Amino acid sequence: MTVTPVAEHTPLQEHLRRLRAEYGLSYQQLSERSAVDVAYLHRIETGKAHRPSRDILIRIALGLGLEIEMADSLIRAGGHVPILPDGGRSLPPTVG
Repeated sequence: MTVTPVAEHTPLQEHLRRLRAEYGLSYQQLSERSAVDVAYLHRIETGKAHRPSRDILIRIALGLGLEIEMADSLIRAGGHVPILPDGGRSLPPTVG
């Protein structure tokens, strides 16, 4: 699946809403895949959750099945230190 890149400063709630829609997942489906409470997912998307933890955002990224660069983008949108040291700008070439 091709995921549309987002602007560097997209608010977390907008970023997550767009990703969930692109993957065609309901709150319930994402909740089951990420082990994050449905109500909490809704609060994140509506901006009512005060800065979800990095762990929660990683679980959501895993539940969405995001590639590392997109997971990093979600984590940065949440105001946390990215997984990749330089935001993935200098990933090593793939072997193959």
